[in-house]
Amino acid sequence: IAPTVASTTAPTVEPFTPTTAPTEAPTANPTAAPTVAPSATPSFRPSAPSLRPSRAPTQRPTAVPTTARPTPVPGDPTFAPTIAPTSAAPTRAPTNAPTSFSSPLVSFESTLKMEGLSTPELDQKAQTAIVETTAQSMDIPANSVSYVGATFTANRRLSTAVSLFATSYVADVKTKVSIPLDTTSFTDPDQLYSSLTTLLDDSVSSGTFTLNLLDNAAALNATELNNVEVDDVTNSAVSVADAPDSDNDELSGGAIAGIVIGVLIGAFLIAALVYYFAFRKGGDYSRDGEAEVFSSRNNVEIAL
Repeated sequence: IAPTVASTTAPTVEPFTPTTAPTEAPTANPTAAPTVAPSATPSFRPSAPSLRPSRAPTQRPTAVPTTARPTPVPGDPTFAPTIAPTSAAPTRAPTNAPTSFSSPLVSFESTLKMEGLSTPELDQKAQTAIVETTAQSMDIPANSVSYVGATFTANRRLSTAVSLFATSYVADVKTKVSIPLDTTSFTDPDQLYSSLTTLLDDSVSSGTFTLNLLDNAAALNATELNNVEVDDVTNSAVSVADAPDSDNDELSGGAIAGIVIGVLIGAFLIAALVYYFAFRKGGDYSRDGEAEVFSSRNNVEIAL
């Protein structure tokens, strides 16, 4: 019953050894004071930054942004261009060719066979979608491609919808490419023509042209192209127009200056002649007339 006289040299229970890794969840009742030595790793992993910024800013901003790009301010340009244009259709149709060019103009026509059209006509939005897709396939500016026209053929097929027969249309759509040679990386018109037509043929045969046309039509709300499919294309022979001679078509600065100086000198000479005949000659005639009248009066007085 009485305690032993001498205490044991070692405790009966070994002290608790802390774990090397923190627990997944904190204890229900934390200790009043922190541990003597802090843990080597944090007990919780920091949360990943959100992909989209919050609608309202935090009361105190963080020292570093949560994302690589800051949140755009209203009125600032977006980081990536919008897919759809700002208006449903362009304000005016593009010109068939540039107004002026300083190098050979390479031109050719392409006829695209399109199936699944819902109407036997193509409005301005559908024409714009076709032009943009054609330029996109050949990797050239859209203003280098123009819409020429289309011929339609009705195609009636059996349908299980409300009507027994559904009518769709097949169209041969013709576009024209006109591009100055110096705006490309080519120096030979034939090589440029071969490269552009090869790109267009590959785009049609692989189905990429159809997919891009559907995307452009959806962006422009061209409903007649909702079920379109482009399965063939034929290209005309290349046409090369030489650059105009600027010496013959336009006057040089020296020639214009000479013309202006000549006109000014001619106007000065005409004004001098008018002044001479209107004032100097008129004054001499008046003096001669007064002299004759005076002489005649004297003669009359002498005769009397």
